[in-house]
Amino acid sequence: MCGNGDHLPATDRAEGLDRDFDLSSIRRLRDEVRACGIAYGLADLRLAKFVLAVNEVATNAVHHGGGRGHLHLSRDGSDLWCRITDQGPGFPQQRRTRQSRPPPVSAVEDLSGGYGLWLVQQVCTEVRIASTAHGTEVVLRYSLSAG
Repeated sequence: MCGNGDHLPATDRAEGLDRDFDLSSIRRLRDEVRACGIAYGLADLRLAKFVLAVNEVATNAVHHGGGRGHLHLSRDGSDLWCRITDQGPGFPQQRRTRQSRPPPVSAVEDLSGGYGLWLVQQVCTEVRIASTAHGTEVVLRYSLSAG
């Protein structure tokens, strides 16, 4: 059962999670994503990586995408799919491609931030990003069967 229990509609418990979120609800969203990951069989490091990836994208939606976003999480066979949308101004193509930012080479560079999307791309099986001046959609695919 995804989410935190009986307060969720039956469709959420059976098929995933569908939520609007903002800064005040991002912690609760993270807890619900974790509960879904557990319900779908993730544990330990694989669970932590999945929750981290979703949290990074949701946090970006809040900070750079108009202060709020929407998350839809579901399972399709051996994959978890998470779609996060926002209403922000979008972001440049060079920031959307895999390996767009290498790992830091020094402590000073590490402090500059900007590694969230890069990290998501390393953790997830697939990352799709569509961004326009009217908002961004990030779709994450996370394999339940990958080691």
